[in-house]
Amino acid sequence: MPQSHATNRTFSSHFSGIFLLFIIIVTIYSNTFNASWHLDDHTNIINNKQIQLTELSPSALYRSFQLSKNMLNYRICRPASFLSLALNWYIGNQQVIGYHIVNIIIHILASGSLYLFLLTLLKTPRFAGRFQGDESNIALLASVLWAIHPIQTQAITYIIQRMTSQAAMFYIIGLFCYIQGRLKSNKWPRLFIYSGSLICMLMAVGSKENTITFPLSIGLIEIISFQNFSSAQNRKTCIRIVLFATVATIVLGILLLLAMLPDPLSTFQTLSGKRSFSLGERLMTEPRIVMNYLIQIFYPLLNRFSIEHQIMISKSLIEPITTLFSLLSITGLLIFGLLKIHRFPAFSLAILFYFINQVVESSFISLELIFEHRNYLPSLFLFLPVAIGVVQGFRYFQKENKQIMFYLCTSVLTLLLITIGMTTYIRNGIWASEKTLWEDAIEKAPLSARPWSYLALYYDKNGYYDKALELYEVSLTKQRISNYFPAPVLGNMGFIYTIKHDYVNALACYDRSMNVDPDYIQSLYDKASLLTVLGNWNDAKIIMKSLTSRKDANKDECFLMGIILLNSNAPEDALKYFRMADQLSPHDPKTYTYIGVSMSMLGYYQKADWFFRQASHLAKDVIIPLLYQIDNHIKSGNLESLDNEVNHLLKQFSLDDINEMLLRLSRDNMWESVSIDAITTLISKKLKTYSDNLLHQSKN
Repeated sequence: MPQSHATNRTFSSHFSGIFLLFIIIVTIYSNTFNASWHLDDHTNIINNKQIQLTELSPSALYRSFQLSKNMLNYRICRPASFLSLALNWYIGNQQVIGYHIVNIIIHILASGSLYLFLLTLLKTPRFAGRFQGDESNIALLASVLWAIHPIQTQAITYIIQRMTSQAAMFYIIGLFCYIQGRLKSNKWPRLFIYSGSLICMLMAVGSKENTITFPLSIGLIEIISFQNFSSAQNRKTCIRIVLFATVATIVLGILLLLAMLPDPLSTFQTLSGKRSFSLGERLMTEPRIVMNYLIQIFYPLLNRFSIEHQIMISKSLIEPITTLFSLLSITGLLIFGLLKIHRFPAFSLAILFYFINQVVESSFISLELIFEHRNYLPSLFLFLPVAIGVVQGFRYFQKENKQIMFYLCTSVLTLLLITIGMTTYIRNGIWASEKTLWEDAIEKAPLSARPWSYLALYYDKNGYYDKALELYEVSLTKQRISNYFPAPVLGNMGFIYTIKHDYVNALACYDRSMNVDPDYIQSLYDKASLLTVLGNWNDAKIIMKSLTSRKDANKDECFLMGIILLNSNAPEDALKYFRMADQLSPHDPKTYTYIGVSMSMLGYYQKADWFFRQASHLAKDVIIPLLYQIDNHIKSGNLESLDNEVNHLLKQFSLDDINEMLLRLSRDNMWESVSIDAITTLISKKLKTYSDNLLHQSKN
């Protein structure tokens, strides 16, 4: 009976801790449910057809987490993340609230798992008996500090960074399974729990690649929590653990690289060529960034957090001098962590785990230099030593009967937690819209180009073209995130000038964009579109030949090439491209319409009529397919069908709409012209017949 009561009390205590985490997290993230899409959200969710599920069939689910290829020619191996996003899309499409709810749930699960892991960790041989029954208080305080810290907002409120938080969630659950299995004495329960740890590792790696450090973390926990150095044999065991964990991590990394990079060398060269820094400069700059992260974590002022940070590239160890200081600081921390494993295991775990899990994203891989979400996983144990110090301080004041100090420290801790939580809440509010996010970034990193360009994009999308052009121009004078940064900016400016009918400036911007990056597809396509509008068929055809010859040519590119060929009097060649467009995006009414136009030009009137009918069926409120169908009947001499379709046209659309569309088809080079005079004459005759019938009926 006593054991049952103790078990119930323990369960109740653990449940209370997790419930408290739930309440705190929901409170400080309660203002994020309607935060808008940002940055890579558009590429990976809004514009990613692969994850946009419309059914839950096995084939659709499989497609959603296939390897996704990005513009730098490497494949993103994150099936677990893409599957969860696909399910979100199936339930709520583009409604952001569903994505935010799932992100918050993931953060709650990660925080609760961290709490349970720390409770178990503090019962391992190295920690057991040190904390006088305060294990639960220490675990809860460390978990709360981690969960409410403002540096985590980017991993939770920025929707696509679910990849980061989901990976960390599986990572900590996997570590929890390992340490639980390690404490089991029976073989089969231990193996069962270890298999759970392995599954969690695979799910973590399938969520984001930086979790390949899982074997190293297992090795670190094994050495810190279960091994000792009292004999030469034990020290040899520790060395073997380190070697095994390192080899396992390297093998996992190689397998992942082979999956991601069909041609690793050329991909690394492409990545490096796009950056505004060399590999050596990155390796010297990252220690300063990592130390900046630690300052953000332990001195979390609101003005330190931003989607964009102004970073001076390190040119040498002493330029700037903080490069050398940062390297020495990191080296000192690592040496302390290694030498003090036996005496200060919590400090060693916090330090070594942090740097192990910064290695992938903060070393030689030519990613962008700095993002705050990169601290979500590494910071898991950073607050453990802090929590131990605070709780032991409280215990000391209680023992020494220093009630004033106890209550004073309690008040200070409460105020600190409230302040940190409020900082996170305010920071979350800045993610509310693209406007608020990038205005905040401009204030904190005014010399960086990206905030200016993304604020310009916000005004661009909302129709404030003059303001957008002004901000785009400013962004071109700022520090660039990559050598090719001006290409999309100039391309966007060209598109605005096209909308404003300033074609000279539009073409100039497209040319400048392509001078920066000759392979920037969007500017090539937009320039070809403008040349098509202007009737410059030959130059447009040259550009589109290069685009459509790519293996990953899309529907819009094939479609535009078809239009150019139609206007160049090559309907047979045009038909091939329209069929390619239909294969890439089946059942599109516009594609069906142009397949019909091509067939009508080739004299296949009956087949053309079928495609026009399909287009009208798919887009019942669109007038264009019906006008082309009437034009097709005029060419074929099918008078009976012609009469029916003219009746249909006049019943479904107003005379003003018909005249307006006929005029557009005669002037717009993006559409093939129709027999305007013949259609107008037919309509006039039909209207006269209607009028005569009405007059006759009124007389009778």
